[in-house]
Amino acid sequence: MRYGAANDPGLRRWAASRAPAPLRELVARSIGPVIHYYARTLELDGRRANEAGVREALAALPELLDHTDELVADGTLTLDPPNAAALQILVTVRSLESLEDLRPYVASRPSAVAARELFPRYAGSVPPFLPASWLPAARS
Repeated sequence: MRYGAANDPGLRRWAASRAPAPLRELVARSIGPVIHYYARTLELDGRRANEAGVREALAALPELLDHTDELVADGTLTLDPPNAAALQILVTVRSLESLEDLRPYVASRPSAVAARELFPRYAGSVPPFLPASWLPAARS
């Protein structure tokens, strides 16, 4: 999201239009420098929200989702009642599924099914913002 917000003015306008704030168009235009600052900051894994960081994250996504599916299958992530790990991990899976760019890679996963069970009403869909040429890396 940070990459998209920093590099896609349309995504910023979309996000601003959903916020309960006055002067949404002005906010969408003026927040660019703040978003660019946060896009340059390091994530805990050492990545930034730049092209290289996003491509690395997309390349890692299949393995991470495989692991999450395993955690659901072996009962590490419990749903009834949900344990803390399930809440933390599956809300992230639900967030990934809300990105239209990533939905085809996430939606059919067992972890996504579990995430929808825990979080049936989610904020909605985020319009596409990733270059299509980057997405096949997430498919492997």
